[in-house]
Amino acid sequence: MRTLYRGLPFAICLILLLQACEQTVDVDLPYERAIVINTFVGRSIDSLAWVSRTLQATQEATFANAAILDAVVTLQWRDTVYQLQPLTQKRGFVLPPPDPRWQGDSMRMIVEWQGLRAESVARMPIAPTVEKTELVASVDQPEYRVVRVTLLTRPGSVIWVQYVSRFDDFNTADPPLSMYEYYRVVSGNPSDPEVTLVIDFTNYYIGRGSGSVDILVCAADAAYAKFLDEPNRNSDDPFSFGGASSFTNVTGKGFGMFVPVVSVAATVVID
Repeated sequence: MRTLYRGLPFAICLILLLQACEQTVDVDLPYERAIVINTFVGRSIDSLAWVSRTLQATQEATFANAAILDAVVTLQWRDTVYQLQPLTQKRGFVLPPPDPRWQGDSMRMIVEWQGLRAESVARMPIAPTVEKTELVASVDQPEYRVVRVTLLTRPGSVIWVQYVSRFDDFNTADPPLSMYEYYRVVSGNPSDPEVTLVIDFTNYYIGRGSGSVDILVCAADAAYAKFLDEPNRNSDDPFSFGGASSFTNVTGKGFGMFVPVVSVAATVVID
């Protein structure tokens, strides 16, 4: 105990000395004003395009702070131009309803805001053909079942299954937003012949009972897989808001993702 008390005055003096040397340094963090595009278009449930801006490090990172509604937002398919109107209460821009003529063709999204211009060009695949839907026993929990879909699809696409409605707290009505969610990449050229694909939707388990569930079988261009395959991003930070994602298909003064998606609706009978 004597040794402990003998060293105590020295420790107190050292702490006071360090506090006296403390100095506040102001650092100017780099900031580049840019547009962020976060938009899926083409699914029957896609109603809004999300457009936001980068925030300074001192600003609270909330969607309310980042969303911009005074931008000029257009969607183009060939010679057809859609001028998107803002929906203030939802903080987004109203998308046109899906048009079957978009399939197999490129689409362009352009955002102009306060002297900045960002745009993206992406292809919408041709819709897959759903041949069969069924319920099969889950590998992880055999007492439950998952939806299995057998379909025909053209190569050069990313395929996933989702429900039309959200169930409980599960991600059942959203597209995959990271490599940790389930999707299938069909490699090849979009002009190649169709291939058969079997895909299980493992995001939600179904017990015994009766009724039905509505699903969407979705396809996006294979370039979407480059975004999904990045290991440093998770589904809570999908469009580079945290700086984790380096892949973007937006050019000009902006970044993010513009993803045309074709979807096919189907009903799965639960028995």
